[in-house]
Amino acid sequence: MAEQFPEGSDKRRSFRYLVTLEAEVTNEHGAQSPAKVTNISRDGLRLEGDRRLVEEVFPNYPLQRGLSRQQLQLRMALNEGQPVGDDRIELVCTSVYVLRLSKSCYQIGVHFCQIDDDSRSRLERLIAQLEAVNTLEKIRDSRRRP
Repeated sequence: MAEQFPEGSDKRRSFRYLVTLEAEVTNEHGAQSPAKVTNISRDGLRLEGDRRLVEEVFPNYPLQRGLSRQQLQLRMALNEGQPVGDDRIELVCTSVYVLRLSKSCYQIGVHFCQIDDDSRSRLERLIAQLEAVNTLEKIRDSRRRP
């Protein structure tokens, strides 16, 4: 399913597809945290996690103003319900935003920076599958409308 935003609010050049994929995030100092990928596009993705995600990946987050962009290494499972294992995508991202959703839930938006050929191929297959599902949903929805 594609996630769409009001015009002007989305900085990505492509649709965001809703997913729930397990991920591991590592910052430039080697600190790691688990996270969930909750949407993905051809340009970036959204991570969600608890306080540990932000505390590990962005130490001293509450003390920082105008949080600077940070490079992150990301390992992401390819299928929902699958742990991050051998069948995964590995890439380097740059943080775009950190958003506190509640006392213990955070979002981090990231933009893809570096990706090896194998992971790029896997990512392209994943996006193609999500696009196909989205297209089928649109067709079904259009047939249901009077």
